[in-house]
Amino acid sequence: MKQKNSNNRTRTADSRRSVTGRLLLLSLLLFTFLGGARAQTIVEIGDGTSAGNYTPIGTYYSYSITEQLYTAEEIGTAGNITSIGFYYAVATAKEFPITVYMANVDAEDLSTGISLADAELVFDGTLSVTGAGWATIDLDTPFAYDGTSNLLIGINKGYCQWFSGNTWYYTEVNNMARYSRNDNNAYDLSTVPGTATNNRPNIQIAITAGGGPVCEKPATLEASDVTTTSAVLTWTGGSGTYNVEYMGGSVTEWTSYLTNTTATSANLSGLTPGTTYQYRVQSVCTEGVSSWKSVSFRTLFDIPLIEEFATISAPTGWTRYNTLLTDDVLNGITALTSYSAGWNFGTSNGVFDSHAKLNIYGSSCRYWLVTPTLVMEDNVQITFDMALTKYSGTLAEIDKTLGADDRFVVLITTDGGATWSILREWNNTGSEYVYNNIACSAVGENVAIDLSSYAGQSIAVAFYGESTVSENGSDNYLHIDNVSIDYIPDCAKPTGVAASNVTAHEATIIWTS
Repeated sequence: MKQKNSNNRTRTADSRRSVTGRLLLLSLLLFTFLGGARAQTIVEIGDGTSAGNYTPIGTYYSYSITEQLYTAEEIGTAGNITSIGFYYAVATAKEFPITVYMANVDAEDLSTGISLADAELVFDGTLSVTGAGWATIDLDTPFAYDGTSNLLIGINKGYCQWFSGNTWYYTEVNNMARYSRNDNNAYDLSTVPGTATNNRPNIQIAITAGGGPVCEKPATLEASDVTTTSAVLTWTGGSGTYNVEYMGGSVTEWTSYLTNTTATSANLSGLTPGTTYQYRVQSVCTEGVSSWKSVSFRTLFDIPLIEEFATISAPTGWTRYNTLLTDDVLNGITALTSYSAGWNFGTSNGVFDSHAKLNIYGSSCRYWLVTPTLVMEDNVQITFDMALTKYSGTLAEIDKTLGADDRFVVLITTDGGATWSILREWNNTGSEYVYNNIACSAVGENVAIDLSSYAGQSIAVAFYGESTVSENGSDNYLHIDNVSIDYIPDCAKPTGVAASNVTAHEATIIWTS
């Protein structure tokens, strides 16, 4: 019988350990040399199991825009964020068309909303969910989180058929989320969600710790000198060589505009009036490319602007707000608060056809409807038809002994809404134009206001209705239709056209010359 050789076994084991050691050393050297091989961490924030449908994506309305804030302490590290996930609480399969924005911010809460205009677009696509569990959004562009600021995440949802039920897990944290939602119109990127909530969604953040991208993205990107068909882009920072892409109008995917340019500005032309455009710029480095810096803007509308409110949603470029008209608002001390209701659209009360209408009633009616921005020329006016009816009934007259607090005001801004001036006011407290005497008829009354003194300026006009006292019986609808900002005609058209004494074969037509 042969004797077992234990020395051979020992040498074989030592040899294996030596090879393993060399492989480990080689791996460490490769890791050190490559530098970028950092481990990804999943940071989970929030453990609430209550569910709601406000944030991060509104499901109970067709459109929504939200913001949620997570602190540096909660995230715990700097690095590149590559995906985020929210806990979907129901079994209903759904697809949400969304854009996602991120920003490093100093804000400690969202008691005041933050504009997403300067945030970075990190995802533009569809989130598909098939059942309860974490719904993950893989970002198109990793976001460089700095580790010291708080992280703002904004989500804008395009049209999606609403459904009821509480759909997202959240944890209650004071004023760390905001939302707006409605059924009629999509939100602009510049919209600041109007309602603060404590229902901040639970989140999973996939982050590769260890710092931002090797290639530094541009520090600033701005659109200025915007006209009906042109704009100027300028940017600073980054590598000195850039790629520029755009999306807007009939273009629904990113299109290359400039490649490997050393310019830091671009004169854009041939744009479509009244159209929202998105441009983004990235740095080009020897190591690769940076993440994108994005900006959004809308070109101005052309004269004439004719709006007949033919649909039940807010027209393109028109905005709605909810702020009491005070001297502070006129003087730019108090800004308007975005709102998606107040003014509504459709038919009612036997007035006009489809039109804009506002229920002026109660103690908190303070609603604005604002036109798009236009560049004024000489010899231009605004005209519109208006009528006043009871809240219910067909052409029902209001009680003219009531409504001392009711008012309807037409205003104008020349600085993008920072300050306002009153063009004309109807009230019941001494105005030349008496609110309770506004016509109650199928065709209403026509109003014309000369805007020639604003020639050469960019303007927007606001229609504002107010009631600050809740008074039994004072419940009315203010209606407007056929808004026109156009050149003053040499021969003005008749107004107040109406038919009466209608029989099977005859009618009496009346008008004001």
